[in-house]
Amino acid sequence: MGGKNVEEGSVVEAVVLDINKADGLVDLSLRSELFSKTKDVKSDSLESKKKRRREPCVDLELHQTVNAVVEIVKEFYLVLSLPEHKCAIGYASITDYNTEASRQAVY
Repeated sequence: MGGKNVEEGSVVEAVVLDINKADGLVDLSLRSELFSKTKDVKSDSLESKKKRRREPCVDLELHQTVNAVVEIVKEFYLVLSLPEHKCAIGYASITDYNTEASRQAVY
């Protein structure tokens, strides 16, 4: 766990990287550099239950090349952090929409 000793029942501060409602799973990160950067970005979810599109916290442009750290590898996508952009969390699809996966490989 990122060099931290955590026991069952411990209270920790973490960053949510992914949520799978169907399986009831939440993927968290205890990496301090991710957590300390996100403290500056306040979530509106505590103020309102409505989902609102918030302003991007980093200025990125289409086709811009950035350095990323892979945080989680899922079956069809990756969860990334961008250390040079306030450790913003990003998503990257493993395949594109034009690639046809064989049914045997997927199932």
